[in-house]
Amino acid sequence: MKTHQQYLNRYKAVSEKERSGLKPVIDVLEKQMNVMAEEIAEEAGRRYPVYNKLVEELGITDSTTAMEALAELMTSSKVL
Repeated sequence: MKTHQQYLNRYKAVSEKERSGLKPVIDVLEKQMNVMAEEIAEEAGRRYPVYNKLVEELGITDSTTAMEALAELMTSSKVL
């Protein structure tokens, strides 16, 4: 995710010509991030049955990133 943010910042700072070279890299990083988010969400659903119920109740079934965030919260060892 840090790499993705670095490329986005660079993308915003460079010329249009340079942007065309960075765009494919950013697209690949975003695709990889989405795949990882899906895997995290699926694993949380297998390990924590209440996770699927929360996803449904919160209405976040269409948001992979929201589902990942919930999974991260549920599996975090730190409690606020």
